[in-house]
Amino acid sequence: MREHSGHLDGLALAYIGDGNNIAHSLINAAARFPIRLRIASPKGYEPSAAIVEGARRLGADITITNDPAQAAAGVDYLYADVWASMGRPGPMQARSPAASGRLSLSSPNRVTPGSTSPTLAVS
Repeated sequence: MREHSGHLDGLALAYIGDGNNIAHSLINAAARFPIRLRIASPKGYEPSAAIVEGARRLGADITITNDPAQAAAGVDYLYADVWASMGRPGPMQARSPAASGRLSLSSPNRVTPGSTSPTLAVS
């Protein structure tokens, strides 16, 4: 992010994926660097509340949601991962936004070069 933007101050990053290892690493980074972090994870698979609160006590600006479109709205960078976890077994389909009807796989769910901002089509 710094290499592309030239700074980190005030940049917004959305991470969309399971609230486990990558999400926890980004939360710890948000406690150290001046970024705004939004995380969208499936219901029941959110990041550890203790890790989030610890980072917030250090001044991190973190938003946790179950809505990928809400997390992605207006951010500078979008980091999308699968809605599955290496450390939490269970059917990925059950926590997929597509399976719940909130995310249409036939709609333009991608960020393309030249986009002015990342967006997700969520119904």
